[in-house]
Amino acid sequence: MYRSKQNRSMGRTQRIQLQLWDTAGQERFRSLTTAFFRGAMGFLILFDLTNEKSFLNIRDWLEQLKTHSYYDNPEIVLCGNKVDLYDCRLISSERARKEAKKYGSISIF
Repeated sequence: MYRSKQNRSMGRTQRIQLQLWDTAGQERFRSLTTAFFRGAMGFLILFDLTNEKSFLNIRDWLEQLKTHSYYDNPEIVLCGNKVDLYDCRLISSERARKEAKKYGSISIF
């Protein structure tokens, strides 16, 4: 799924284009999305706190960003979802923070 939104805010001099890609981690979208990494200055990577594979895929996405992004240090935010499913949670907050710390100045939510 792909959505694109352009918004010009009052008092701002720069136009920002926001594109959100929901590939559900499917490999078949990988080549398509990397074409759009090039001009992006920031990335939001979501992972499922109840799914080990989803969490481990963060590394693959970060490698793709390093390979295909034109920017040396793009802003990256990791976001764990399904935080409300306490009984099914496999990824702790501490583990997610440690993984984010490995990659430098990555924010995590």
